[in-house]
Amino acid sequence: ESYDENKIYLEDLSDETQKKLYTDQTNKYTRATEFIPLNIFPEQGDISLSTEWKSSFYGGQSGGGTGQQNNSLKIDYGLSKNTQLTFYFAEADDDLYNLIQGKSSKYFWQNYAFSIKKSLFNKSKSSTKLSFFCSIEYWRRGSGSNETVNIFGDLSEKSNISNSNFLTSFSFPFSKSIGNKVSYFFVPGISFLPDTLNNKKSYGNNLFISNGLEMNFAKNLKIFASYTNLLGPGNNSFDRNLSYSRVPIYSYGMNWDLNSKIGLEGRITNSFGSTPATGILTIPSDNKPLYSLNFTYRPYQDDIKLNNLNSKDQLINFG
Repeated sequence: ESYDENKIYLEDLSDETQKKLYTDQTNKYTRATEFIPLNIFPEQGDISLSTEWKSSFYGGQSGGGTGQQNNSLKIDYGLSKNTQLTFYFAEADDDLYNLIQGKSSKYFWQNYAFSIKKSLFNKSKSSTKLSFFCSIEYWRRGSGSNETVNIFGDLSEKSNISNSNFLTSFSFPFSKSIGNKVSYFFVPGISFLPDTLNNKKSYGNNLFISNGLEMNFAKNLKIFASYTNLLGPGNNSFDRNLSYSRVPIYSYGMNWDLNSKIGLEGRITNSFGSTPATGILTIPSDNKPLYSLNFTYRPYQDDIKLNNLNSKDQLINFG
């Protein structure tokens, strides 16, 4: 009695159409890494929440334990069909991975970030897509403590320093589909970071160029890889001697959608930062591979699609 003759019901569609609708709802990952946005957008009004645990495999000389973590939360919102807003929060707090001239030093990172991604060319039938991406961020950073040295001060005495900066980043993600399963992306961008703290050398601004591939291994499983070259003039890594340098950033892994609501991601990377501007930075005091585990929840997507009941099941459904 609740049947509406003007409404299209899922069970009335062909199997091929149902499969396409389901496929369109999955694999909606909108970024390859924090600083490499993709030309994929959530539907208007859709929200997705992602939590990420990024960690080194070992705690290092000073930290010990299972590893140093940079944990983060990301909230994506589809403002329109071709515009995405994202909020980020990330925090890391540990001893530096390496001893600095034989001495331990604590560090603290806390990031609040907001980004917008806008499609510039995204025709549904075109294999080529282009977008504009920018972020503005608030970065609280500290070094040292009452028990450890401060890398931006005199290493002969124990002290601490804290500082806050506004950061920005810009990029132009370009992508091209190669057949039905493979997509190539090319992302030139720039990250604006402070070049000094307490008159001591820090990271500085960096131009970068990212290249990568995505492959739909199955309708709910995607594998990806990216490689980023930094062009300077700043740096993105420093060692136990506080010598700064530029190193490439790599990332590879997979996205697996359990259903259209829940997605899992795992990857190996040397990117320690968890926001667009800081994603090009390696783990403080070294350049080590890290592992990243990401859980995504999309509350407004359809839940697991169940098979239709046959005639007999429909009869016994009410006893």
